[in-house]
Amino acid sequence: MAEWSFSNLNLSPVQAATGGRLLEPGRYTAKIIDAELKENKGNQALRLKFSDVNSGGMISTTLNVKHDNDTAQRIGLSELKALLVGLGRSNVDNPGPVKAMVGGVVGIMVSPDTSTYRDSQGQTKSRRVQVAGFFDPATEGFVRAAGSNGGGSSSGSTLPDDAIPF
Repeated sequence: MAEWSFSNLNLSPVQAATGGRLLEPGRYTAKIIDAELKENKGNQALRLKFSDVNSGGMISTTLNVKHDNDTAQRIGLSELKALLVGLGRSNVDNPGPVKAMVGGVVGIMVSPDTSTYRDSQGQTKSRRVQVAGFFDPATEGFVRAAGSNGGGSSSGSTLPDDAIPF
């Protein structure tokens, strides 16, 4: 058998990956595809990555859950509670394990973001969009699976839409 070599790799039968696109401003039903706590200078932030259930577009956000600045922490905890409400959690006062959020489905509002940041090479970059809030996607026809932890399908209502038989 011939030894494997990157230079002899044949990709002709392979389709190119399209990759995830960044969500544009709007309202989306999104699945949490990753959740982790990140420590930075003694502060703790919840880093969340979302994928739109319809288009596959992606976005991420960071919520300050423990911060030296009381205002930053209050805002972050308020956003976390809104996320838990949007996930349809029965107990929104105790979030439970971080990884338990992965797979949950929530409504997200994406808005323009004109702020900038410095990347790891010191280059100034534009953010373009941000997660501006959360909502329960059931308000827009999303049906949650019974006993789910925020999961479900976006197939719409399970109620019949025929006329009321009076």
